[in-house]
Amino acid sequence: MLICRIAPLEEHYNIDLKMENIINGEIISSVSRVVDQNIIDIINSMPPMIIDLISQQYPDSKIENKVPNVPIRSRKIKENINSNSKSTVKIEKGPIQNIVSDEKSLIVITESTNISLNNDVYSDLELFNEVFDYPYWVIKASYLSPENNLLIAGLKDGTICLWNTNEWGSPYQYNFYNKSISAISVSKSILSVSYIDGKIDFIDINSLELQYRKTISNNEIKFIFPIDGGFIFISSYSSISMFNIKEKQILLNLSNYNNKLRSASISSDNKLLALGYTDGKIKLYRVGSSMNPTLINGNWEKPYIRFQQSFQVDNSIISIDFSASDDLIACLQEDGRVEFLDILNNNIYNKLNLDTQNDDKNIIKFIDDYAFIIGSINGNLYHHELK
Repeated sequence: MLICRIAPLEEHYNIDLKMENIINGEIISSVSRVVDQNIIDIINSMPPMIIDLISQQYPDSKIENKVPNVPIRSRKIKENINSNSKSTVKIEKGPIQNIVSDEKSLIVITESTNISLNNDVYSDLELFNEVFDYPYWVIKASYLSPENNLLIAGLKDGTICLWNTNEWGSPYQYNFYNKSISAISVSKSILSVSYIDGKIDFIDINSLELQYRKTISNNEIKFIFPIDGGFIFISSYSSISMFNIKEKQILLNLSNYNNKLRSASISSDNKLLALGYTDGKIKLYRVGSSMNPTLINGNWEKPYIRFQQSFQVDNSIISIDFSASDDLIACLQEDGRVEFLDILNNNIYNKLNLDTQNDDKNIIKFIDDYAFIIGSINGNLYHHELK
């Protein structure tokens, strides 16, 4: 039996874990630790303590001490964030359009249709291999679908390009509409492609045949995020819509009239949506991650969109991104500074002045919970880490 005792100790907590034989009450193994007086540090202390208990029970066994990191930050994050750049990588193939990653690799896409791949980013960020280059196309949107082994790009002339990420080479090309593409996403077997006039194509990802076309908004759809059974669409005026693929219609719509929207990001569980604005405001919304009613604590919960809270930073937002565990949002501002929103503790940390070429087309992307990259208009990648 595992017994856990947590007791206050001045401004800290003392955590005692012990493994007890339920038959005779014998203590088989035990471990103690003192942590700061907050739930975050308690959570972070548990995995290594449990491994210690198991090691005491089985001293002759080789237990790999690779504890899955719980990257919830301590309350000292403000002092621990630093602005030291680990490296700068020069892609030099035009402005960085997007940085996407899966478990295996990091892919950098430029607006002038250069695609570079790094399969070992944690060992050497500079080991990029160019897998495609055709500077006569202009990429306006891109999306990586690891489950389908596809990188999908939407061009200014309305062409959709699809690369098999296992093989690369030349892409498959399709053109269903002659307007510039503004956003792309995939939900299960459906590819959603939006155009600057508010129309959206829904394409079967397997047959690559157009299934139907919908006019979702009178304004441009700037961002698309996949959820179970559908998509979240965000217009240039910040209206948020949830689209049901099966029923082929908008299920929910939260109307907004703010044309200062600049960037958007969604958490890894698709439940928290962040919108960043040119006036320095970041708005957070809770969203239902499925288009189907879900049984939660004995109650059927229907899909929803709910405003949660907002943050205010000093300058215009140009790019935002969630950390891998969704506890931080990195906010890149027009003046080149980066601030971090601590969602759990409702704080804003540090204005990092990073050595990058400032431009309103720069983007920021977390690689994991600590490393992040800024992609610049000059084609450079600036790699930084939180400590």
